[in-house]
Amino acid sequence: MARTENDRQKTNRKEIRPTALISLAITLTISLSGCGSGEVTGTQFTTSIVPQTGTALLEVPAEAESTTTIGWQSHWVSIRYRDDPVDVGAPWFETLHADSSLIRAAWFDAENGYLVIDLQGTVYHYCGMPVSIWQVLVAATSQGSYFNQSIKASYDCRSNLVPEYG
Repeated sequence: MARTENDRQKTNRKEIRPTALISLAITLTISLSGCGSGEVTGTQFTTSIVPQTGTALLEVPAEAESTTTIGWQSHWVSIRYRDDPVDVGAPWFETLHADSSLIRAAWFDAENGYLVIDLQGTVYHYCGMPVSIWQVLVAATSQGSYFNQSIKASYDCRSNLVPEYG
């Protein structure tokens, strides 16, 4: 369906980081799926990449502007042996809701190889971990056993780079 000039004028453009595009689309879908009274339903969002800059553009129809939140729901955690808290709700973190007596939840930033993991209520971090190890953890039949055997002693943040989140 062709868009008219009037439709184009009713559309706002928001710049977002390309790495956040997939997670942002998921966040928008979730926030719109539970629409209450007075909110826009059935709204479609269009994305495009500007080749010269690599910037992702998200087109938000003007009628959805007042009811749509562009971003993510923050989830700050304090991590043992780290001075500053980390927002694991950020779109660059993938979340694992574990079915384990040891692991309550885990979050992984693939770009930085950074694992944040809640072990029976204490949150720890592991640095320099490859994506392949995360993928095996997610799929493991015993996530706690896999963690103990393959991650616990291998990705110490004292010897690997700890990412900074500003």
